[in-house]
Formats: sequence, structure tokens, C-alpha cells
Amino acid sequence: MKYEVEKKYLVLPTSPWASMKSVRLSTANGECIFDVSIRLDYESPQRDVCLDMERFMGMSLELTVSPEAHIEIKQKDRKPIERFRQPLRPHYHFTSPEGWINDPNGMVYSEGLYHLFYQLNPCDTSWGNMHWGHATSKNLVDWEHLPIALFPDKTGTMFSGSGVADVNNLSGLKTGERTPLLLFYTAAGSHSKASEGAKFTQCIAVSTDGGETFVKSLANPVIDHIEGENRDPKVVYSDSLGLYVMSLYLGDDRYLILTSENLTQWKRVCEKSIPGDNECPAFFPMKNAKGEEKWILMGARDRYLIGTFDGNDFVPENSEPYIFNFTSFKNVYAAQKFENTGERNIRMAWLKTKFAPYGMPFNSAMTFPQEMELVSVDGSDRIAVKPAREIEKLHSKKIKISYDGKEYAEPLKGIAQDIILTIDSGRATKAEIYLFGKTFAADFVNGVLTSGEYAFPMQKSPDGRFGIRLLTDTCGIEIYTSDGKAYGVLTDIPDANLCVLKVSADEDIKIRGEAFRMRKARFFDKRK
Repeated sequence: MKYEVEKKYLVLPTSPWASMKSVRLSTANGECIFDVSIRLDYESPQRDVCLDMERFMGMSLELTVSPEAHIEIKQKDRKPIERFRQPLRPHYHFTSPEGWINDPNGMVYSEGLYHLFYQLNPCDTSWGNMHWGHATSKNLVDWEHLPIALFPDKTGTMFSGSGVADVNNLSGLKTGERTPLLLFYTAAGSHSKASEGAKFTQCIAVSTDGGETFVKSLANPVIDHIEGENRDPKVVYSDSLGLYVMSLYLGDDRYLILTSENLTQWKRVCEKSIPGDNECPAFFPMKNAKGEEKWILMGARDRYLIGTFDGNDFVPENSEPYIFNFTSFKNVYAAQKFENTGERNIRMAWLKTKFAPYGMPFNSAMTFPQEMELVSVDGSDRIAVKPAREIEKLHSKKIKISYDGKEYAEPLKGIAQDIILTIDSGRATKAEIYLFGKTFAADFVNGVLTSGEYAFPMQKSPDGRFGIRLLTDTCGIEIYTSDGKAYGVLTDIPDANLCVLKVSADEDIKIRGEAFRMRKARFFDKRK
């Protein structure tokens, strides 16, 4: 079927019960330049998917569907604005307007804005057709959704990567007054018909207009194929070394470290393994409590090594990885930190909450932004995480918690809460905390908080008390214990009908704390 691209969007009807079909666009000489897998359904459609065709404007293309099925050409200049009013839409956790999301990508702060990119399937609520979605925020709380930043092409679909604000124009790519933004991404060859036969390579896209548009470099790939499905380039700048440093996943539990002075030419310096981890590396410096610089090499499951890096070799201090995320892989994955944020180390991760089975047009979410710091545990450095301080912008009604006894119950209003508890266990050996249909068992003797299959270490603070913090939303419950040395998320959707916090102990305990009802964050659809 001939398709004259006259408007920005190609509109295709879909439904979750239809089988997956391949929709392809080819040039007159038969070259496939676009293909997506989509649940095309003209008989009983549930929603329209608007595919951005602006980059093909004015072209005459051949549109085909496989297996062969009915298809019509319907075009629009604008897409409907998302109002974010679905019943399960999280109140203050980031979600895409529609479609599937996973790994956060390209996270960078520049010119007063936090840029969050993310793995996006705009065609379906399951994984596939990887693009880079894009959103910005001035305060890490309220987000504006922008047009898709990176589209699949003949080099592959757009797998994970990172972002850099080239404030000193070391790349030489600056063309105006704005700071160049560079996106490092994996072109996942052979994950589409258009990229059939291509291998996994590392590429750059550049924006010189503050992140409104990105152009892929003509010099791509900046790092050619090394082995297998090498992927997920994460780039950071080291002030102490005067170098950009990239970590790249190779395969199994192996990661490659590279350095560069100009962001375009890269030198391989060392290879390291993180036992029990893989994918989405993060390799970055942090200052510990003594002011010493330490380097952390972390994988997608939040297992990490900590040590020193001189620009040539990373020397870990621990042979076995440390861990602070106790629901990793199953529930929380592929965290990435924002670059160009000074002394702050702010990260977000993918929450694997499943919304699509309940009829939502979006699937998965992101953690609330977290701050990392290095703390001392028995004389060794460890990572601790806590909600970024911007969470206070969401606090509205506060309930003060102060109770002595065996049984405590406090009605709550709304599923979105930030609950901060300090417990003096006294002679009690155990207690149960009940919240939105979830039960947490606190073992004060062994210092463990459990919920279902997950267990979180609880260490007493110097004053002999246990600290627990719970962030609740429709996407689950984020759990912090031991002042953030242990963390995790339950991604089952909590029951908003059970709005009560209950605590039951085997002996008298003292509970002190606060429960903040959270206002809804503001999410704006700025896509045209």
C-alpha cells in the first residue's frame, strides 16, 4: 500500500487481545527503513497508537503488514493530550503517558532542568520496539513529557545508555549558545527488520537546542562492536582525573572501563566482573565520610564493588559485591544517576509494577528519586540511599505518631503516603506492621524486617532504635531500613481500600514518627 507521509502521525488501532503484527515502511527500492511489532486490530480496537512519522515527512513509502492483515492509512497532525487520570496512575512516581517503559536512560542536569530519558515501547504495553522517551523536571517532582528523543533506525533499536552535558565543549560539537547534550546509546542491531544483520554498537546523538531535538552523529558508531550484545554505555566525568569515564556491559558478569578526553575517542583501560550481576553498569566517584574519593562499580541488580581508580585500573576493596537493594532484579532494576549535579548523587530505577493487566494504557514506573551517600559500616564504606530531599515538596497533611503499648492503629487518607517510623522495641522480640493489605514482620532480636519472600536488615541506630520508612503509591511500597543501608520495593499494587497503619507487638514498644499524605505530582504532556 502506498503511503504518502503528509502529517506527523500515522494512526493505528490496537487491542491487547490481538496478535502481534509487523508493520513496515519501505522505500521505492525495497529498503526497509521502519518496522514495529504492534497488536493491530481494526475489528475491535481498544485504543489508537500514534506513530511519529515526522522524520519521513514528504516521502512516498510502501506500507506492509505481516502476517497479511487489513490496514488503513489514517494520519493526524497532533495526537491527543494525555490527562494522566487513570485510576491506577501513580500519584508521585514517574510513568510514561502510554506504552511500556523500562530502564532509565540519559539522566543529566543541564541549564536548570533534570532530563530523564527511558526505554519506551510506544506501540504496546509489553517490551519491544525500543525508543528513548524523554521528560524534564525543574524539581525532580513535577515532570513534562516531551517528544520521543531517539527512534530505531537501520543500525538497530535504541537500547540503554547515558547522557552528558558537555559544559566545556570538549567534543567540539557546540554550535550556538546552549550547552551541548550528548546521548550515548546502544544501537541494538538485528532487533528489527530494518537492522537485520547489524551488530550491537555504541553511538552518540547530540542536541544543541537544550534537548528539544537530537541528531545522531555521522561518525557513529563511536565504539564499534566488541563482542556479543555489548551494551548500556554509562559516561561520567571525573574532576580529579580530568577524564570522561565510560562503563560498558560485555556479557555474563563482565564490564569494560574506557576513558576519553573529548567524548568521541575512547581508550579501553580495564575489564572487571561483578559476581551475580549483569547489564546496565554504573561506574562513578563518591566522597566518603572522611572526604576520600572512592569509585563504585555497580550493575543493574545494585550489587557493587568499591575501590580506587587511577584512570588505568580499578582496584576493588571488596572481593564479594556489597548489596543494599534487597528486592533487586524481580522488582527494582537498572538504576542510573543524574550527571552534572555537583556533590549530589541522585538516582532513579525502573519499578517493574504491572499495570497493563488491569487495563491501563501504561506499564511500569520509576522509583522516586533517591540520594546516595557513602557511610561507614564496621569501618568499611557502604552505600546508603534515601528519598531525595525534594520529596518534602509533596508533603501535605501530616499525622504525628506517638504511641506506647502493644497495639497501634492509625487511619490514613489516600494511598500516597510517606511514613517515617522510629521504634524502641524495649522487651518486645517481634511486631507486625500492616499497611494497605501488606504485612511486614519485624524481628527485633535478629534485626530483620520481612514481607513475603523479601527480607530487609534492620540495624539499631546509635540510640538503640529501629528506623523504617515506607513510601506508598499505586505502584507499590518503597522500603527503607537502617537509615537507607537496606532498601527495596514491593511492586504488587496496594489495596487503597485498606487505608490504615497498624502495629502489633508481643510486648510494649514505643513508636514515634510521622505520616505525610502526599499531594499529586504534576505531569504535563508537552508532546505535539
